[in-house]
Amino acid sequence: MAALAASSSHPLSKELARHLGPDHKTTVAGFREIAGKGVEGFIDNVLVTLGSYEFVTGANRTCANTAIYVSFEKELWGIYRFNNHYRKSIPRLLGKLKNRYRLSVISGDNDGEARNLEKIAGKDADLLFGQKPEDKLHYIQSLQKTGSNVMMIGDGLNDAGALKQSNIGVAVSERTNNFTPASDAIIDARQLSKLDRFIYLCKANKNIVVASFILSIVYNFIGLFFAVQGTLSPLIAAILMPSSSLSILLITFGCSNLLAKWLRL
Repeated sequence: MAALAASSSHPLSKELARHLGPDHKTTVAGFREIAGKGVEGFIDNVLVTLGSYEFVTGANRTCANTAIYVSFEKELWGIYRFNNHYRKSIPRLLGKLKNRYRLSVISGDNDGEARNLEKIAGKDADLLFGQKPEDKLHYIQSLQKTGSNVMMIGDGLNDAGALKQSNIGVAVSERTNNFTPASDAIIDARQLSKLDRFIYLCKANKNIVVASFILSIVYNFIGLFFAVQGTLSPLIAAILMPSSSLSILLITFGCSNLLAKWLRL
């Protein structure tokens, strides 16, 4: 089970592999992972399956807890139940974001954490549970149809479609050498608490770039004024022309670095 779980990119599978301990000797053959359902593979010619109750048994049933079911040769052997533990920085982060943006939680898990998430994300947040990968994608599309710009933050293969569809897709990774879904950006899970500051930095950088170009245009108009009067020598002009580009580079780089230090990024 540890070898099969370690082959998956899903956060629950990673946690199960961590719980069971490392297994470097077992080889998984015919590995198959279905987003939002589970994984299976042959280990010593035995078919092992991990995932949702429906995926493992073929029957429908609602589980009150987040769980991974286990079967050997299509025979159900047991279940691992998980309790959710949030990073200490998450309540503070969501507390800042909910005052500026509309928040939504779209999860493949059951609604057992609805009350806790409502306290953290706020009563105005949209909480959707039992969402399949295609459901997450359709929800992103529905927001975009209303004219909303959507930033999607996800950490698994189940989020790949939604990450790609969103205006800005941010994949959260525990380890940078692991598979990461297609996205516009990748953020180390340990740095997730700084997300609000990253957003502020991006908006500020946009203003810095615009200001730099305005300064460059003004600079060139002043140079043009002296050039048409014939008071600017070719040598001085040759020196001043590249100075315009250099000034943009220095201003944007310098201001961005100062702002990042001020934000402690």
